[in-house]
Amino acid sequence: MPTGKTADSKTGLPRAGVLLELKRRLEADRVRLHQQIGDYPQPIPACDAQFNYLLAERTRLSADLKQVDELLTKDRLDRTDTDGIRRLIDKMRRIDGDAADKLTAALQIDADRRYARQK
Repeated sequence: MPTGKTADSKTGLPRAGVLLELKRRLEADRVRLHQQIGDYPQPIPACDAQFNYLLAERTRLSADLKQVDELLTKDRLDRTDTDGIRRLIDKMRRIDGDAADKLTAALQIDADRRYARQK
């Protein structure tokens, strides 16, 4: 049975590659967000909506990164959760729609390639 390790000739991204690219982008967002939080003016009132939003985004990014790591582990065991990958890409769409479209296309090409091999 084929694994997610073989790169697709059209995109260069197997499922694991899609996950690693998603992780790279999420980590870049997390670094940007930490910078914004660090640069936020002091003092910060408890009712500061923008700061609270940044903290919520940090929590969301941490959860998304944890999910990517879990999906990568499943992929290494050849039990990939393609729907889980698609859900993460959809979350990313609000941040970077073009990148989400490219990752969705790469995931579909990988799925098509796998289906063709099974025939």
